[in-house]
This record gives sequence, structure tokens and C-alpha cells, in this order.
Amino acid sequence: MKIGVCCSSSGNIDKRYIESSKRILTQIFEKENDLVFGAMNNGIMGAAYKAAKENNRQVIGIAPEIYKDDFKELECDKEILTKDINSRIDKLTENSDILMFMPGGVGTLHELMTAIERKRSKEFNKPIIVCNDTGFFNELLKMLDKVYTQRFTDYGSMRFNYNVANDSRTVIDLVNKYSNMRNAYEKSVKDSDERFVK
Repeated sequence: MKIGVCCSSSGNIDKRYIESSKRILTQIFEKENDLVFGAMNNGIMGAAYKAAKENNRQVIGIAPEIYKDDFKELECDKEILTKDINSRIDKLTENSDILMFMPGGVGTLHELMTAIERKRSKEFNKPIIVCNDTGFFNELLKMLDKVYTQRFTDYGSMRFNYNVANDSRTVIDLVNKYSNMRNAYEKSVKDSDERFVK
């Protein structure tokens, strides 16, 4: 599975966010999962990069032209340059099987809201996981609940487009669940193709 990790590239954040994310990311990349990320070797992004590299997983880095020099500090299996931030979100979605959101700044929040709205609009149907084991997203999730309860958007069409994981075990379980579903689907397609050929 290709895991698109959207998160902070700042190293100046509270270390508990980095340490918590590092524990989750290590477990994810110990399995057969590859990394798709914003091509920065710092903060939680750096933790994702290190976890993937330490486990010999494939790394796909995606950066807008303005940040192309960030690739100099990385060894990516594939480098993708985009013209701007929105194009990076497009490429990150296109190259990932799962979109996973960890604590981050305005860029991460922009990516999360864009992903939720695009999935609601049926532009893609990939899993979205919000890693909230540190409570980082609590206020945002409350705001989204307000949007639903005050009927600015339909609860069913929005809330069920993403999963909130309030502990690290749930994050890992969700990744494993989607991985197993994908493997089962690919096996059924392969078996069907083989029957058709015969």
C-alpha cells in the first residue's frame, strides 16, 4: 500500500507530536507499505521519511517548483515536481492508496479539508485517516461537528468520508484493514482474469 502522509515539516513543534507520530510511522513502514509525502526531511515529514528508509520502503516525494531544492536532502525512489501547492495535492492523492493526516500547519489543514471535500464530491474514493492520538485535531473536529449539527452540510455525505483514530492502535488497525481489503480485491480480480483466460 502507498500511504500518503500529510503532516508538519517544522522541527520546532512540541516533541510529543513528533514522538507519537514516529511510533505510528515505524509500525506502518515495518509492514509492506510505501511512503508518499511532501518531500521534506524535517519535523513529522522527516520522521515519515526516516521510518520508510530504515525499513527499505519505496519513497515518492512530491514538491511544488518553489520547494524543488528540498529534494537535495532526500533519496527518493521517485521525485515529482508540480507547478503549485494544489497540483501537489492532486499528485499526492493520485499516487496514494490511503491518505493519512498527522499534526501539521496550514498546509496540512488545507490538504485535509481539500481531501474531505473532494471525496464528498466523489472525485476519488480512497480512505482518509485523521490521526488524533495526541488530540491535535480536537478543535477542528468540533468545528466540523458544528457544520453538521447546524446543517451547513449533510452529516452522512461528509462525516463518513473520513476516519478519526484517537489512539495509535486504531491508526494501525485501519491501515491493516484497508490493506487487507485491497489485497482481497486484487486477488479476486486476478482469479477472475485467470478464469476468463481459461
